[in-house]
Amino acid sequence: MEATGKDAEGRIVSVNLIYSSGRISICNVYAPNDSQQEQNRYLLSNTEISSLVVGGDWNVTLQAMDKKGGLPWRPTLYRDKHVSIMDDTGFIDVLRKLNPNERSFSYESKSLKVSSRIDFYLISKSITNGAVKANTKVSNAPDHKAVVLDLRILSEKRGPGLWKFNNSLVEDNEFVELIKKSYQAIREKYLDLKDDRLKWELIKMEIRSITISYTKYKGKQCRNRVTELQNRLEALEIIINNSHNEEQLNAEIREYDNLKTELQRINEAKGKGAILRSKARWVEQGEKPLKYFFNLEKSNFNRKVITEIKREDGKTIVEEHEILKEIESFYGELYASQVVDDNKAFDDFTCDLQTAKLTDEEREKLEGYTTIEECAKVLKTFSPGKSPGDDGFTAEFYTSFFDLVRRDLGINFTCIKQWKEINSLYKLT
Repeated sequence: MEATGKDAEGRIVSVNLIYSSGRISICNVYAPNDSQQEQNRYLLSNTEISSLVVGGDWNVTLQAMDKKGGLPWRPTLYRDKHVSIMDDTGFIDVLRKLNPNERSFSYESKSLKVSSRIDFYLISKSITNGAVKANTKVSNAPDHKAVVLDLRILSEKRGPGLWKFNNSLVEDNEFVELIKKSYQAIREKYLDLKDDRLKWELIKMEIRSITISYTKYKGKQCRNRVTELQNRLEALEIIINNSHNEEQLNAEIREYDNLKTELQRINEAKGKGAILRSKARWVEQGEKPLKYFFNLEKSNFNRKVITEIKREDGKTIVEEHEILKEIESFYGELYASQVVDDNKAFDDFTCDLQTAKLTDEEREKLEGYTTIEECAKVLKTFSPGKSPGDDGFTAEFYTSFFDLVRRDLGINFTCIKQWKEINSLYKLT
């Protein structure tokens, strides 16, 4: 058991558990009868969303089939907020996932003649394939049933994700100087390489390697500094709290305030990065970065993982190696090429097409060599954080180091143009 916590009213109790291959957060919820979104905000900001199991009395039904008797079911504001948060963070109503058409009620009021399912489990999408069974059982409570979840945690190995340049590095003078000093040495390393396109790709590979090493080094420095700040703040807090004469502690108090401000700046910088990477749809005015956004970032990463596939025969696959095999088989069949000697189908398709034609001048302008000035102009049209290629380098990187890379970038475009011309000539002959 790593940590426990609860909200101010005791309606949410959480515990983080560590096991052999990871950790999981488990929460018990007793939701208020009125709409209080802050209850959900506490839940999301103090637990590990990426591996989270939440169960309890939510005091809300999510859909019409979860209620029987009484007034006709209709979605409430509280229910809509609840579903919105589930969508944002990847929570799944596990009983409904396993039993999509089964009516099951956890609460019953004989006097009102109403049955509803207001007690249920929500789990993170990343651990859904470990859910074996979820149902309700008779309990000793007079009006509520017990909700049972059989969950088996599966260990998954994750490889590295797609690399993308961190735009904040262009404002780091130390990094900028590092790239400027390294670039010439990188060019000289591949000076004898005849293929200019390959040379440019290798140059980018070297820059990417330097960038990754630098960010790891800075990250380690930052973590060490945070540890130093926390230790010193704890020591100063003990001194200040146990002193009976604050006038003699002016230096300690000033140091405490300065260190606290530095720690806040570091956390805010981390939070801004988490908000950006989590792609949150809303951020309240003046709201400080919370653990909510760090968890949301992890949740977004988990959404990229395919945890199950339903085959044409209706069977659902959850094993990783079987999923990979099924994906390979599907796309192998989808993109399988066939040599067809008869072009009649193509001729029939294109014979009546009315296509616009370019003049020789327009064709030459479009198919001519790309100039370095055109590259610089196009870079300014990119949205922030967008990459002009699949190498992970953003438009901000190229803009910041344009004078450094313009020569190799221009040669690369020239080579691409020449290669296309040679390839077209080869096809004609």
